[in-house]
Amino acid sequence: MAKRSLWASVLLLLPASVSADFDTGIQAIEQGNYAKAVQELEAAANVGDESAQFNLGVMYASGLGVSQDYGTAFLWWHMAAQQGHSTAQFNLGVMYATGLGVRQDPTEAAKWLQKAAGLGNAEAAYNLGALYDDGLGVPQNYAEAMKWFREAAAQGHLGAQGNIGYMYANGRGVPQDFVQAYAWFNLAASGGHNTAKDNLMFITEEMTPKELEQAKALAAQLADEYRKR
Repeated sequence: MAKRSLWASVLLLLPASVSADFDTGIQAIEQGNYAKAVQELEAAANVGDESAQFNLGVMYASGLGVSQDYGTAFLWWHMAAQQGHSTAQFNLGVMYATGLGVRQDPTEAAKWLQKAAGLGNAEAAYNLGALYDDGLGVPQNYAEAMKWFREAAAQGHLGAQGNIGYMYANGRGVPQDFVQAYAWFNLAASGGHNTAKDNLMFITEEMTPKELEQAKALAAQLADEYRKR
């Protein structure tokens, strides 16, 4: 059954800021004047505006208003991450995991993903779970992997919900339980996760009629629980 992969989310985030340069830079982005945006964001970033630092990283990673440069993107994200910007921390984790813009280092990847996950970043929790599951940058620990998948799943992360199903189906970090696996695959599949849809079909073929009846009841209960969140 398919599990997961590490990937970076470098969407431009535009939080409020007290910096006039930052606000001007965002206005320039909205107008498509990326060169001016870079200039204004740099002015704000150089005086410590973490939102400007993060967005400059996005500009360099995306090649907006500047030549694409992952190394420079890394530097700006590192500055923002040191100030507690969780998405910047997540992006550093992905860069270290993949070797994009920096020397590949699974241990550093795990460190930054842990910081971001601790601040409630669901994508970071999902990927940190993957590192624990595979033993990359951290000792392999299926129970710890399950912990972080649950953290991400609680925030509606479909991939994490599907991975919980995978863990139950294969007895990784938890006793093997096809009923639980079905319920989690169903939850992720209901949200549109294609791999979970495939895994739901596969596991259904392995279940007894009694297990399937129990699984459908649990799936309905789980779906109702998540609708109320």
